[in-house]
Amino acid sequence: MYSPLNSEIEIEKISPVNFDESEVYGLRRALIDLFDLEESKKSKLSRASEFLSSNYPPVVNIMTIGFDIVGYSELPPPQQLDRIQLLNKIAKDAFKEVLKAPVDPIYIPTGDGMFLILEKNHGITLPFVRKV
Repeated sequence: MYSPLNSEIEIEKISPVNFDESEVYGLRRALIDLFDLEESKKSKLSRASEFLSSNYPPVVNIMTIGFDIVGYSELPPPQQLDRIQLLNKIAKDAFKEVLKAPVDPIYIPTGDGMFLILEKNHGITLPFVRKV
């Protein structure tokens, strides 16, 4: 089974002799419904060839930047909150200063830091990291 995005799921039975085929059928139906899968008799090679020869949107390179507050867990809780708020403010202020073009980064908090995910653009990311 495979999805239109070419992810693939294979089901392999390794079971005792008394295995109930309806369980495999139920699992197959659930996966098809859940992930919008299609069953295919084509080989992986032919599907891959079709995928490579078709017109898909261009690939976008992204950059992930991670920040971590060193010694965060050793701080008392009120100082931990202050440090997180300060890191968020510094990152947002740095982006406001560095960005001249509209870029919409994704912020992912990690507890004692953050990850920023944005389109790869050294003209933006290097000045931003330097500023932070």
